[in-house]
Amino acid sequence: MSARAGSESDPWLDKDILASPEVTRTYDFVLTNGLAAPDGFLKKRILINGQSPGPLIEANEGDTIVVNVANYLDQGTSIHWHGMFQNSTPFMDGIAGFSQCPIPPGGSLTYRFKIEGQYGSYWWHSHSKMQYTDGLYGGLIVRSERDPYQKCRDYDDERVFLFADNYHDFADDIVTQLLSAKGYNGSVAAPSPQSGLINGVGVFDCAALYKAKTHQPGMPSACYPQQTPTMDVEPHKKYRFRFINTGSHAQHIISIDDHELHVIAADGTPVVPHKVHRIPIHNGQRHDAIVHTNVGKSGDSFLLRSTMTTKCFAFVDPLLNPVANLTLQYKKHGHFARQKAPVPHDWSDNITPCVDLDDSLLIPAMDTSVPVNTNPNSLGIFNSQFGNLKLANGTTLGRFFIDNVTQVNYVNKPYLQMAHHGQPINASTIASLLVPDDVWVADIIINNEDTFLDHPFHLHGTDMHIIKHGSGRIDLAQWLALNQQPGALNLKNPLRRDTIIVGRSSYVIVRIIPDLPGVWPLHCHISMHVAEGLMAAVAIHPHKIQQLPWSQDVLNLCPTGGPAINEIEPA
Repeated sequence: MSARAGSESDPWLDKDILASPEVTRTYDFVLTNGLAAPDGFLKKRILINGQSPGPLIEANEGDTIVVNVANYLDQGTSIHWHGMFQNSTPFMDGIAGFSQCPIPPGGSLTYRFKIEGQYGSYWWHSHSKMQYTDGLYGGLIVRSERDPYQKCRDYDDERVFLFADNYHDFADDIVTQLLSAKGYNGSVAAPSPQSGLINGVGVFDCAALYKAKTHQPGMPSACYPQQTPTMDVEPHKKYRFRFINTGSHAQHIISIDDHELHVIAADGTPVVPHKVHRIPIHNGQRHDAIVHTNVGKSGDSFLLRSTMTTKCFAFVDPLLNPVANLTLQYKKHGHFARQKAPVPHDWSDNITPCVDLDDSLLIPAMDTSVPVNTNPNSLGIFNSQFGNLKLANGTTLGRFFIDNVTQVNYVNKPYLQMAHHGQPINASTIASLLVPDDVWVADIIINNEDTFLDHPFHLHGTDMHIIKHGSGRIDLAQWLALNQQPGALNLKNPLRRDTIIVGRSSYVIVRIIPDLPGVWPLHCHISMHVAEGLMAAVAIHPHKIQQLPWSQDVLNLCPTGGPAINEIEPA
């Protein structure tokens, strides 16, 4: 019961099905390595049921999702369900070292969780060793009668778009080098991709590759020229386009020639329609937009552009074309017309790179006002910065730190499992916030002290309500003062989302409703930055964690002794 992203909707997804009783939807994922050429360049990839991206999971609010994962890779893995709250099932969140031990090569695990209190555009991906960089990801769409935007009333049909940056070196090789003293290609900075993908397909300049006089990533290999991918839409229809950034490093700017985009959702939050020409979307983020196909007739074609913001990169691959295109083809059902090639006609206006859409313009369509909070015991302040880690042997490694701690991921000592046994989080391996069981509103301040890097921070397990952000940094005294100043914090219907860009030399204050017990990661969603330690933990209601019923299958993944206990791998 799976469909490829961008395919026609399944019959059970028609509007009438939303009134059906809650059901269990089961998927089988078989993970293997294989050769593939998503942009024409042949390389080792991770495939799910022989394909990448993997199956598109589609469900209704209230459904139970069951995914049987069989791991035939040559390394351990885990699958995270990005944006899912995991109410009462934090052990199904799918992060090796946090909520579980890895699924070993040749092993398996069944993920089971109920979707409660949320709907919208989400996705799933490996949360182990940068594996989703090599294709281990897919979309996850949740529909609901509570969604203020309904098919057949507000739009006629929908499409899913998965955007990714593509690397010709295998991600495991990239991360191994990146974490070494020499770095990847001599640098500890997140590398430049070689191309962009839309729904797993891109175009790379093979001719330029063979003319290059220096060694190129992934070589030696074969390269096969590819055509721009296409997607059919009917003219004079309204479509809900679900845009999902499944990439590892690049922010993408999404636009469609001659078509305005009416943004109706940010991550899982429906918003009042806001008209734009371009949508910036960073790693892990999602935006839904209504697009009216009323600027042409059957046979016309238009470019959908995904432009990577290279100004956010430390360096740019000289062969990279930062723009990945997909051709939208107007085709009227039952009507034949010769298809015309698109005539490029990009919008002339530009947007500021490396930042989110202005959250003050994205007004939640359903009120999400948050209560006052003046309790300093409910506040976590995380100070993020890049620096050097000096080892006892004199070696210096480039790492990211939060409160002077770079996360060390002991994959077989999951923080959640330790908390379930009543043990504290090891402060030498990760910075953390502990939210006591009697606290029902909490604040998190993220101070990005990097002067040259922007970070898309993602919080698992709950949404973040953006109540203030700006340049500089915020400390406890300033937070207390802000809470005493009427109007200083945006408590009335602030935008909420699970992934937020915190710009260089800036801060964000978010308010959360900590009602779901768990040990939840808070991390930058640039996969290389996660590998280099840019992660914290938010432990919500520790006594309730101890009382939760647990999955024996998850517990069985963990070794009980031997050297594997101290194995360290990137999350």
